[in-house]
Amino acid sequence: MATGSANAIHCGFFLPHAEAALLPSHSLILDAQREVNTEVLKTDSAPGSARQHSQELALLARSALHGLHTQLTSAPTAVHDVLTECGGALPEPTSEDAHSTAVGTAIARIALHRQRDDSDMVFTWLMATKRSRQERQTYPTQWLSDWVPAGPRVTSRALAAVDEDLTWLARIRFGTTTSTPAWPTLTDEDIQRRAARLPAMLWPSWTMRLLPRLPEPVFRLSGIRRTCAALLLMPGTTLDYTQATQLLGNRGKFPRDVFDATLKRSGPAEIATALVLLARALDSHPAPIDYTRRRATFSEATITVDLDGFQKYCRQHAIRTGPIQIKRIRWRLLRLLLGADPGTSSRTPVWCTDLSLHIDDGLKAFLLDQAAENLKFHGITEPVSWQPPSTWIDTTAWPGADPDSIDNHMLSTMMATGHPLESIAKNLKVSDDHIHLHIEATGIGTPPPTPPSQPRVRGRQIPRQGLLSPKKLQHLYQEEKLSLVKIARLADCSHSTVRKALHEANIPCREPLNTHLTLPTTVSSEWLEREYSRKGRATPDIAPELGFHKNTVTKYLKRWGIPRHPNGLYLNPFASLDIPLSRHAEGE
Repeated sequence: MATGSANAIHCGFFLPHAEAALLPSHSLILDAQREVNTEVLKTDSAPGSARQHSQELALLARSALHGLHTQLTSAPTAVHDVLTECGGALPEPTSEDAHSTAVGTAIARIALHRQRDDSDMVFTWLMATKRSRQERQTYPTQWLSDWVPAGPRVTSRALAAVDEDLTWLARIRFGTTTSTPAWPTLTDEDIQRRAARLPAMLWPSWTMRLLPRLPEPVFRLSGIRRTCAALLLMPGTTLDYTQATQLLGNRGKFPRDVFDATLKRSGPAEIATALVLLARALDSHPAPIDYTRRRATFSEATITVDLDGFQKYCRQHAIRTGPIQIKRIRWRLLRLLLGADPGTSSRTPVWCTDLSLHIDDGLKAFLLDQAAENLKFHGITEPVSWQPPSTWIDTTAWPGADPDSIDNHMLSTMMATGHPLESIAKNLKVSDDHIHLHIEATGIGTPPPTPPSQPRVRGRQIPRQGLLSPKKLQHLYQEEKLSLVKIARLADCSHSTVRKALHEANIPCREPLNTHLTLPTTVSSEWLEREYSRKGRATPDIAPELGFHKNTVTKYLKRWGIPRHPNGLYLNPFASLDIPLSRHAEGE
């Protein structure tokens, strides 16, 4: 039987003199010869297709001849039928005579034709004979590499047969969990093209689809997203995980500990399948964003933010601004441009994941406008953000949650009314992590904050305590009728602090103090001059003794022509004591 090309050199033997066996009408040997004649030797056959089919038959035939001598007892019935047609004698494994070629090619053809019921059994037997000769190489891909010359059809079936023996990363590399496993064939150019279509962290909507609903939030959700992005570079390539992370600007070894809970919850095959199919879709569909260029262009040092516009927005909505708020708005802008958290950390800042601090629609619009301006400045004509559509993969069974199933109106309403994250997730029947991812994916926000109707009291976050507590203050001021000055002395604070405390407690102030009250008859200009000028007492010290405000005492000083203390004069702390001072104390 000839399995070479049409240009092969023939031996020149006179075929009528050759020994021949009588074959049945439905001969497996004759079927194989007819296939060789029409698909390999026919002159009008496509050269590439004929050569590939010849390699398939030749490699499997050699494996079959070896298996007949080592694994004959486990051979399927079809193998024994081929031997019977040829007289039952075993061909030599290394011989290239007609007998060996006919037997090997017929068995190979059965293994290749999957429409036969016994095709998979024969193919599995051929793999077993191949593996038995490679006992020293225990890992499947080491001996499966010998099958690569047979072409994608053979290697695909071989890889599928050893799927359960591969590591999880190898299953992603070879795509063995899919219906079309394949040996890596992507070039460096192909890999760079796929990397340019990938952000450093997997898109939030696709993370939702992959991430199952775990009983507890994922410890490092951003770490899982970075890992998934790196894994998308591995299908069809020879990259290891570290090389894949470096292409995306990430770092680190494969975080097996982070993936343990995820893989146990949903099963590794489902996640691996989705990753492989998404990677292949990236190769066959155009993407509107070049993330490699963005990673090289944008950084904390290169982005710009309209701070005047940001502060104007904050004033309109009574939002405090400062260095921290500016730093955070820059972080959000850079995240929007990169499609991933800036830097390489596996933990998103807590303030960014807090729903109560989530940006509102107005601020979201501001960020989108700033991102567009930064792109325009660098001459980049791309949309600000983008995610592959779910239609890229034809599947209905996601390991995680389908973003299209989330009730966006309910989510926005519950956020606006201040529902806690746990309550929102429970009502929408997803996990806390899915809520965070969906907010990022859709940009759903809360309405802009309404400015308070009454001005807020700055610096007052903790209720007043002690004598300035609302209950105590009401008793002293309204029932005991104490003045602000006396309450201030009791509370060891200023009278303005007492006035603020009254305002916070909604206690109405009495009529303003009358600065035109008449001094008691026992108080004369001589008494005031002695207390103020000679003893060095201050007006705030004299006023409480008279029951007046210090401004009243100041007015009488001016009326009676008593000179005011010079600025910076050290006042006598013992002036209020009703005892004579020594001559030395008086400065003599």
